[in-house]
Amino acid sequence: MITRNYRLKTVLFIVLANIVISSPIFAQVKTTTKKAQIDLNKKKEISKTKVEGKSATKEFTNKQLLKTTEEGEAATPQEVETPTPPYSVGDFIHGGIVIYVDKTGEHGLVCTKTDQSTNSPWSNGVFGGIGADEEGLYKGMENTIAAVASETSPNTAPIVCYNLEITEGGITYTDWYLPSKYELSLISQNYAVINAAATANGGDDLYASWYWSSTEDMEAAGSYAWCQYIGVFNSDKLSNHKKKQSCVRAVRRF
Repeated sequence: MITRNYRLKTVLFIVLANIVISSPIFAQVKTTTKKAQIDLNKKKEISKTKVEGKSATKEFTNKQLLKTTEEGEAATPQEVETPTPPYSVGDFIHGGIVIYVDKTGEHGLVCTKTDQSTNSPWSNGVFGGIGADEEGLYKGMENTIAAVASETSPNTAPIVCYNLEITEGGITYTDWYLPSKYELSLISQNYAVINAAATANGGDDLYASWYWSSTEDMEAAGSYAWCQYIGVFNSDKLSNHKKKQSCVRAVRRF
């Protein structure tokens, strides 16, 4: 009898359990639990994506900034530093381009970064010797002063140089002169370096042409002065009549 009642209770319990499980309330609880699990998984996935995305974005940004900075630095022209002693041929300093430096490395000769003329005569009427026969280093100023003292025309090669004023770096340089025969040869020897420095600093190349020196050819009774063809290393020198027109590039001592 007890066994029978126990079995009856068991059957009733199973029937009731099935009714509860199949009821809408239980189904809703079960569905809600499953949805909550999906939402939890989704949140984890979103959270993971955000973290990974943030990390990836940060890394990409840093790389991009680094790349941009590196490319920017490479693309931006570097500031040209003012040369300091000891100077070298080709330095842009003291108003021009260095064409000679003495043993100290602090003093020498510069030429201008542009021509002062492409068609100036040496003289416009004074065709006799005036004592402008110095040929050596730093001697062009003496020749130029002698020429200026005997000439009045403003377009002659010596006077064009003597009257020249050039401002570079806030300093105005006024002590330019027409180079002597030897000083002109320094321009010829270094013409490639001069051209590179000139164009890098807003100047112009030397012409492949004849340039005046300030040195008279005294063997021609002073009616001729020395020229040199620039553009060929150790190029030819020529004694030319002072009324002929040639290019002019000034120099100054520093």
